[in-house]
Amino acid sequence: MAKSNLSKVGVLGIGTMGSGIAQVAATSGFDTVVVDVSEEVLSRGMARITKSMEKMVASYEKSEGKKGITAEAKDEALGRLRTSTSLDDLLDRDIICEAVFENYDVKARAVGDLQIRLSYFSVCVRMRRWAAVAFAGSGSYADAGKKREDQEVCDDRRGVG
Repeated sequence: MAKSNLSKVGVLGIGTMGSGIAQVAATSGFDTVVVDVSEEVLSRGMARITKSMEKMVASYEKSEGKKGITAEAKDEALGRLRTSTSLDDLLDRDIICEAVFENYDVKARAVGDLQIRLSYFSVCVRMRRWAAVAFAGSGSYADAGKKREDQEVCDDRRGVG
């Protein structure tokens, strides 16, 4: 498998899915920023991530290194992970994973606000009920209200906008 040019990951939302995405990204060595609506929400999400990683350290110790991660790897991953309440902190990311909870209006507002700020657009989403990404160069979010089955969409449109 070819090595990716990606090094900076952004995650929009730190609920169950967003915290999982952020944890995997940071543990995998990516400089990761997670954005959500308040410090309180971010704090709960970071507590979820820390607890999960502590379980991975315990698993490592219990399995004598066959499973999980070391305490040092946990600390390094947490050092690569930061939080913010500003969408502007996602602007330098190579890829942005949208993980806003399943409410069309909230998704439309969050992704629309982010799209306006981006001179290029690089979003990867796992869509469950709603399409959560604006397609093509039009900047339209018109298709977002259409129900969809589980789909994965990765869109990298550098220079569009």
